[in-house]
Amino acid sequence: MDQQVVEAIKIKYSQKKKAERQAKFDLLKEIAVKQAELLRTINVDHLNTLANFIMTKAEPKVFWLPTQHTDVSRQLLEESAAALQQQAQAIVIEPQTVDEQQLADMEDDDSKHPDSKGDEAHGGSAEQDGDAPVETSAAVNGDGGQDDADGEAPAAQTDATEPEAVDV
Repeated sequence: MDQQVVEAIKIKYSQKKKAERQAKFDLLKEIAVKQAELLRTINVDHLNTLANFIMTKAEPKVFWLPTQHTDVSRQLLEESAAALQQQAQAIVIEPQTVDEQQLADMEDDDSKHPDSKGDEAHGGSAEQDGDAPVETSAAVNGDGGQDDADGEAPAAQTDATEPEAVDV
């Protein structure tokens, strides 16, 4: 009789696991579709913004505006806007497909990395075990991260490789 109970529990567990797996698979498919829609929307919005500028015919494409419009520049602006509208309408982004192997790999990764609740259940929090969290957000600068003589932290330095804004 105990064997039958164990088998019934195994069957219930297997069915529950299968239903959870299918729900996760459906959710991943829905996420992939939503990501594709979002990416298309972002791309179309970007092209609609570029439609406010004149696009050069040479490669690479450069978008520009004259300080004063002429009849020719207005015509070029209309042509550029039409070309970009066609490009926006042609954007088709297929959602990424999720197969059973990817889902199984994700489940394997989940089982290898227990969540924080599981760690605390087996002996308390990290702080109680002597493993206090280490602060890593402080940037190290040339003076070892020390405060200036007036007690204030040194000003953040800008990256020299950042491009400057250019008026078009």
